[in-house]
Amino acid sequence: MNLEFHYYLTGLIAKRAGFSEEEAKIIACACQQVDDNSRICRIQDITTGELYRNYISQTMNILNPRRTLWRIYSIFHFIPGDPEVISAIRKDGEINYLTTTPDNPNANIILHEAFQTDRHQLYRIGIASHSFADTWSHQNFTGEWDNFNNTMGIIPSIGHARFGKKPDWISHCWTDPRLKMPELSNKTRFLEAAEKLFNKYCRYIFDEKRTDNSSNWTYLKRYLSALMGPENKGSNFGARFRLQNYKQEFDWLPPYKADAWFREAAAEYPIEGRRDNKRIRSTGNLYYWKTDKQNTHWYKFQEAVKAHQKFALALFEKKLANKVEVDDKF
Repeated sequence: MNLEFHYYLTGLIAKRAGFSEEEAKIIACACQQVDDNSRICRIQDITTGELYRNYISQTMNILNPRRTLWRIYSIFHFIPGDPEVISAIRKDGEINYLTTTPDNPNANIILHEAFQTDRHQLYRIGIASHSFADTWSHQNFTGEWDNFNNTMGIIPSIGHARFGKKPDWISHCWTDPRLKMPELSNKTRFLEAAEKLFNKYCRYIFDEKRTDNSSNWTYLKRYLSALMGPENKGSNFGARFRLQNYKQEFDWLPPYKADAWFREAAAEYPIEGRRDNKRIRSTGNLYYWKTDKQNTHWYKFQEAVKAHQKFALALFEKKLANKVEVDDKF
């Protein structure tokens, strides 16, 4: 899935389930940040000199070492599920026990853990929601470099790389020739993901002794379906119109800016006395905190990323044996 679902629709689902507008904003932004958190930074406390390093939850370099790909893709985007479900049956009969499948037990456990945590909870919920929703769009792929993901071509068979962005486009219809049922509808998949996510949120809200909004799904489904627009086979057909519509419909949810949280939290160290094109040169990826890090969205999100990774890796320990290690220094 992309920005449309992870930010705008997730924010809407959270709000309609009973989260406040401010809570829904944090959940939506954390959910989308998982895809945009691809830069390793060092941030220094100018008082103590202490350096803080973040973890990345996405990488644009699919040629990274296998361990790095595992720590990112299978933990945040391709959660292993049940490869024997009907929708995963392939023409060649091959089974891979690291296959992502929708609404799988591992994704449910991770989301449940996010609801239970006390520290940076809304950020954990947003991150886990991303992973949970991606089990629909990324189903029948694994987060490793494996011919199981393969179709003909020269692009590395990592995740759905050889299918491009087709699995992530709202309302897109496409074909996966590996499957016995190859004709696929993203709109159907995404509405199923939305319903499951809405019900999870409603259960959490009810457990918090707030209003039970679960009966609102029928109306919300019609609304989401209208927002998604008609099914199509075009290259992300209608995306510009949909994005404009989201901004008009959700006036409480600001337009998404990938670096907003980071810019609020940190700034680059300049190198005094040296200029290029009349701009002070910076020291690269070394930054300093502009305010108390404990109060910034970016720091809370990064701590939630680390907690999500630690929990998921422990959960997948047996499946990931000999494939990945927890690397606290990465």
